[in-house]
Amino acid sequence: MGPAMLGVAISTANKLAMLNTVSKNSPMATYFNNGKNRITEMRSNRP
Repeated sequence: MGPAMLGVAISTANKLAMLNTVSKNSPMATYFNNGKNRITEMRSNRP
């Protein structure tokens, strides 16, 4: 996965996390932690 693909993946993860945050009315700290966790998961799931 090249840098452009990683950027798209992170952008998508951030949008999903933002949607989850808005729907749950969670604090922003939780949103940022969730986004970091998702990005870490994606990096560790790379072949």
